[in-house]
Amino acid sequence: MNPLNQKTNKVLKNESLMVEEAAIAYSPAMKIGYISNTSSEMDVLNLIKKGIPKKALDKTMQMMDFSLDEMSSILHVSERTLRRYDDKTHLNIEQSERIIELNNLYNYGVEVFGNLSNFKSWINSPIMALGQQKPKEFLDTSLGIQMLKNILGRIEQGVYS
Repeated sequence: MNPLNQKTNKVLKNESLMVEEAAIAYSPAMKIGYISNTSSEMDVLNLIKKGIPKKALDKTMQMMDFSLDEMSSILHVSERTLRRYDDKTHLNIEQSERIIELNNLYNYGVEVFGNLSNFKSWINSPIMALGQQKPKEFLDTSLGIQMLKNILGRIEQGVYS
């Protein structure tokens, strides 16, 4: 079997895993699942403008193994404010957009590393491409998330990063 087929088989074997893990971050009522493959940009934009439900935030935190304090830092809102949100609360546009970006990053990370556990290990480890900083330290800005996606792209292509 050539290396391309091995990679294709690896992705196909992990495809259901990726979808299941990505779906953790969204409530079933949102019907967006694995955003980058099944939803149009307009659907995602409308979802962001409507606001992500607090329940999706909770599931994202669970998927990422992030505390309320860590998530409040990423969303640029106080921990106390996040605690006051109930299940009917919808996040504002900026917070919703960040949750979508985080889920897209994690989906891509799972695709590159083969599973969520491996990606979590990478995101919590200092890496040379970021000056020995941990990738999770870059999750609080869109540019930081884009930088991480670029590094993941290099890793996916086999470029030392």
